[in-house]
Amino acid sequence: MTCIEKEKIHVPRIMKNHFVFRMMFCGTKLILFLLLAVGFTDRQLQAEGENLVLVVNSSSADSLAVANHYIQLRSIPPSNVIYIDSFKILPDLDGESAHAKYFESQVLNPVLETIDKRGLRPQIQYIVYSAGFPTRVTCQPQIGKFLKATDQKYDIHFHAPWVSLTSATFFHENIFSDAPDFVELDANRYATHRTDDLFQNPFVNDSGTEYDLGVAALKNKDYATAITKFEQLVSANPKQPIVRFFLAKAFASAGQLKKGSEQLRFCKELGWSYPKVILADAAFAPLKSDPEFKILLDEMDSNPTSIRSSRGFSSGEFWANNGWPNGSAEQGQRYVLSTMLTVTGPKASSLDQAFKQLETSAQADGSKPKGTFFFADHGDIRSKIRKDTFKAAADQLVKMGFKVDISKSTAPKNQKDILGATLGSPVVDWKSTNSKFVPGALCDNFTSYGGWWAKASQTQVSDFLNAGAAGASGTVYEPYTIPPKFPGADLHVHYAKGFSLAEAFYQSVPCPYQLLIVGDPLCRPFAQFPSFEIAGLQDRTVVKSNVEIQFANTDSDTPINHFEIFVDGLLSEQIDDGTPFLIDLSKLSEGYHDLRAVAVADSPAAARTSQQLEFFVRTKGDNVKLVADKKTIDLGLPITIEAIASGNQSVKIMHNSRVIADVKSGASVEVDSKLIGQGQAKLYGVIQVSGKEISSVPVSINILPGSDE
Repeated sequence: MTCIEKEKIHVPRIMKNHFVFRMMFCGTKLILFLLLAVGFTDRQLQAEGENLVLVVNSSSADSLAVANHYIQLRSIPPSNVIYIDSFKILPDLDGESAHAKYFESQVLNPVLETIDKRGLRPQIQYIVYSAGFPTRVTCQPQIGKFLKATDQKYDIHFHAPWVSLTSATFFHENIFSDAPDFVELDANRYATHRTDDLFQNPFVNDSGTEYDLGVAALKNKDYATAITKFEQLVSANPKQPIVRFFLAKAFASAGQLKKGSEQLRFCKELGWSYPKVILADAAFAPLKSDPEFKILLDEMDSNPTSIRSSRGFSSGEFWANNGWPNGSAEQGQRYVLSTMLTVTGPKASSLDQAFKQLETSAQADGSKPKGTFFFADHGDIRSKIRKDTFKAAADQLVKMGFKVDISKSTAPKNQKDILGATLGSPVVDWKSTNSKFVPGALCDNFTSYGGWWAKASQTQVSDFLNAGAAGASGTVYEPYTIPPKFPGADLHVHYAKGFSLAEAFYQSVPCPYQLLIVGDPLCRPFAQFPSFEIAGLQDRTVVKSNVEIQFANTDSDTPINHFEIFVDGLLSEQIDDGTPFLIDLSKLSEGYHDLRAVAVADSPAAARTSQQLEFFVRTKGDNVKLVADKKTIDLGLPITIEAIASGNQSVKIMHNSRVIADVKSGASVEVDSKLIGQGQAKLYGVIQVSGKEISSVPVSINILPGSDE
């Protein structure tokens, strides 16, 4: 996130939640206590699990196991896990396809409704699927709507009847709307569209007219009118750099050089990366003698006008047709980043391979790996079709200090340092190449059925993941040789700049509707993560009165833009660096609570570091406790859990966000371990007192595969 000083405009990656803990000074009294039966790891995590919803198929053992593993790796809050109990697939077709009607009603809508019901919408940037879901969805009715609205005839090349699971989720506000256009070759407005029309009108309707009038006023040297028009557009669309550029030009042309320079600073902060365009414009000639102007231009990335700058994603933004955010639904579209963590099965990945892939991805965060990006440039049309993206990407990567190999080979040979690969062959036998992916690497192969395992005659996405890649993509139906349906080589540029795996993929593919993206969306090997300390509250503490917490940056090389505070998984407040946060007990129930402080780096990639503190509110004596008979058990065996609660109440036993059993206080219940799934899992008890939920300290259970698994 970027904070622009003069106007105090914030460019947030998430919106502020309306449940705010007001800050005030109160005395504190702290008593340390030990949270038994809970395994703790390093509390400072380079992750953003608070901004991710994980969707799990509760009827799939693989889905449960992968989810349990990922929750542990990324510290996903319990409220951010959504279980889908049943949904229809098309088993007589291939077992990995779903009908749009059932996907919408049984998967997508329940997920979105649950997000809203839990108050998570302002903070969620990613909707991610565990294993055990169909990889593609029919979309004939939606395409029919599109063709009717645009008066086009059906063409299989552009209107294939299948959309990937991840793209159906990414386009969640568009695909099932009355006017879907997700099949357009530039449908993804978050993508860095390759166009020389840098100054295209980013607006529609009245705003589009006002933009044209402002440009015309500039040409006619009516600077007062131009300033008025562009100031109005800036007020309504503060994160749209094009209008700020024209406002800067209008100010400079009118002799208001300081105001012009201020608007150029805004442009830079918002991702404008064209200093040559500024220098070539006569309106800015009077600024050339200003040292601050020279510093500003030196700070800008320098791209050709055919390339958009890398930009951080926000699900709350309305992305315009020029790749930057506008200020309203009328002027843009909203998306949510989506991947599948893995695909398991005989033709895909085993559970062990999936676990290794996810572990390697998490460990790669912030590792700043060195190595080579490989682009295959050979005779196959699958390779030729993206060749025009190679040079620009290679130039940027080399400028950043990386090696790039644009090779006539179909794949790298005997190279042990592959940071990323852009390939184009129907079959790639990675093992025979004797090459190795560096942890965190991405691989994209342009072929027809990389994301459809029923067509296993071609190399699948999972082949690259099993070989060590953190993420890969492939189409779920014949895409034909249409470049916008696949990532350009700029995929690796965005990634190398520190953006997440999901941000890198979606910035690089203008028409992703057939593309299935698989991998840990949070993986960021090249990110510069902030580091900080918390004072005022110790982990695993009993709290009996209000507590004020302070945060301190411990890495002067990585400035912190702001902190986001989450209480029990819900975004509570966004505060500036140096501002304290108050735990106000009047806002909290008795019992166990989970506080997460997230530092957001003051950089375009806005990498996030999270620290978790667990505390226990005790002011009235209401309490609930769970006791499990075993901490480790084989999958398939029952777990006996005893519940103890004040008031002899009924206790709900929770696994993440779902109730898995009810039991009276003082009694025990057996829980089938298969209901929870393989892996580390935390269970907690919940009681209701005076309309508030009181939670127990979590109990950690390690469920082993079992001899028959």
